[in-house]
Amino acid sequence: MREWFNRNRARLRTWLEAIRSSYWFIPSVMALGAALLAMLAVSVDGALVGHPEFAGVFGKTQPQGARQLLSTIAGSMITVAGVAFSITIAAVAYVSQQFGPRIISQFMRDRGNQFTLGTFTATFLYCLLVLRTIESGPLPGDNFVPHVGIVIAILLAVASVGVLIFFTHHVPRSIHVANVVADFGRELLDRLEDVFPTRAGYSPPEGEESPALRVDSRIVAEAAGYVQHFDEDVVLGAARDADVVVRVRFRPGDFVHKGDVIALVDGQPETDDLHELVRGAFVLGKQRTVSQDPRFLVQELVEIAARALSTAFNDPFTAINCLDWLGSALLQLADRDAPSGRRYDDVGDLRVVWRPFRHEEFIDQVFDGLRPYFGGDPSAARHMMKVLAELSLHEPARVAYGAKLAEHVSALETECEAALRNPRDVEAVKRRGRGVVRILHSPESALELDEDWFDGSA
Repeated sequence: MREWFNRNRARLRTWLEAIRSSYWFIPSVMALGAALLAMLAVSVDGALVGHPEFAGVFGKTQPQGARQLLSTIAGSMITVAGVAFSITIAAVAYVSQQFGPRIISQFMRDRGNQFTLGTFTATFLYCLLVLRTIESGPLPGDNFVPHVGIVIAILLAVASVGVLIFFTHHVPRSIHVANVVADFGRELLDRLEDVFPTRAGYSPPEGEESPALRVDSRIVAEAAGYVQHFDEDVVLGAARDADVVVRVRFRPGDFVHKGDVIALVDGQPETDDLHELVRGAFVLGKQRTVSQDPRFLVQELVEIAARALSTAFNDPFTAINCLDWLGSALLQLADRDAPSGRRYDDVGDLRVVWRPFRHEEFIDQVFDGLRPYFGGDPSAARHMMKVLAELSLHEPARVAYGAKLAEHVSALETECEAALRNPRDVEAVKRRGRGVVRILHSPESALELDEDWFDGSA
């Protein structure tokens, strides 16, 4: 059992993550809870049949009235659930057109939408199950009315009204562009905190050089898809048990073709289990996910900003909003150590070598992705230079990104010279760029810059 779990741990984690972020999981759990609650309520009512003094506390509803009440609640809930679902689909269509089709997965993970649908379906199912237990006969003693169940149904209906009010507020809020960008930005900050640094095994002794590795065997992919999850611990344990070194060639977010070499092995394992375990550590899917791939969230914000600056929308303020969150992510990233590309076992032997995420690739992804769009808008271009200035003022960022900051300043100036028609706009960007270069060469020179240089109006 333990061996099976080790072989499939990465797939199980991905499956559980997909379930938690699916649109159907919470409503299904709430519907199951409603069914159990209906059974419990009817059981309590059955136990109170011989005690009319207790049953009278909950009311003396007749069978016909009880049926009408529960039928009304059930019919109303399924109608409202349909309306809520239609509103959700309309909101999904809007955000996909406004911000890009890949944002749909983010919208479907919204807990508020899932809880709303779950509340309405759960109330409907509860009333339906309690309704079928009502009995009426020619004599009063032949009647069975679940008084406790009816009281609970009324409480659920009241709660559903409250959820409907919440949903009416939540949908327009969730599709507001500032909130969409902020949700992506906060999730990016959280993912960066998880990924940097990423460790499996023990750190190498300081100053130790990674030895040259030979290739004794190759592990190839048996399917195609995006790497959604990679379990380092499985590969580390397999390499330790086989007494080999594994060089991993793909990271979360990379696309793997069938037959690609996903790992190289230095050493000769006694069995073929190593190949199966390494393949099992990779979970391939149809699309990229955010669980281990912060680059995907960066791409989402870059896409929203690029669409905002397109001729169809012409919304530089949304693009600037995206860049603010990306700049915050780059500042947080600079404060964290880059993960090592080597993994060691508990006795200090090298076992896994792979390509970790680096600071430089994130700053390139942000500014190289946005520069063609920001360079053609004066306000956006000045703001991009302002973000570069903020990074240059941050000492850990200067160390982490190094000469990349000066490279992007120069590239933005070149882009603006080619795209902007007004010389005044070009000079404003260059003026700010000269200030960034001064800060990079001498951080103390920031004290000499005036306030207009920092507030983004220059």
